[in-house]
Amino acid sequence: MWLDLPLASTSRGGVAAPEHPAEQLAERVMMDLSKYKLEPLTRDGGRILYRGVHASPADALPRVLVVAPAGEYSSPETLARLEHEYSLAAELVPQWAVRPLALVRQQGCTVLVLEDPGAEPLDRLLGTLMEVGAFLRLAIGIAQAVGRVHDAGLIHKDIKPGNVLAAAAIGKVRLTGFARGAGTAGGDRRHARLHGPRADRADEPVDRLAE
Repeated sequence: MWLDLPLASTSRGGVAAPEHPAEQLAERVMMDLSKYKLEPLTRDGGRILYRGVHASPADALPRVLVVAPAGEYSSPETLARLEHEYSLAAELVPQWAVRPLALVRQQGCTVLVLEDPGAEPLDRLLGTLMEVGAFLRLAIGIAQAVGRVHDAGLIHKDIKPGNVLAAAAIGKVRLTGFARGAGTAGGDRRHARLHGPRADRADEPVDRLAE
């Protein structure tokens, strides 16, 4: 059961809100999350990132991540961001991104289910002592992941510790939080072959990674 998850409602004051396209899409996706226990990892404004682990050791289920709205009301903006991140699934590669699996409608709430690469959000590692070699491997991993996003013709637009999943000891990094991501891979690859890399790649917003 979803006892650990404060499910959002898409209605207010007992009056049903207009159905959002993300909700319509989620209704067509069948994925049973009832056998998962959700452990909160990080919170970003109106969204919470959970790790879904087996509720029972006997369950042979893959681990997943779940992005769910926080609070009792799921705003149209939050739903639109979930839908947008899910729409980029085909362009996100597991070697550098956390790939969306499904939009799921659960108890009146739309949530985004992601693959779990087994790393931790970087904001949980900030403020802890880190060996110099591990720090350098992590920094290189982040730079490489961002570079691969750009090589794929995408701009993340929201790079910050909560959207970086890292296994610091080995420098394994995967990016998530593509709710504001933009660009099309094919168009940028053609542009790069003809004109070189786009100058706007230097404008990728980076939020507090160096803290």
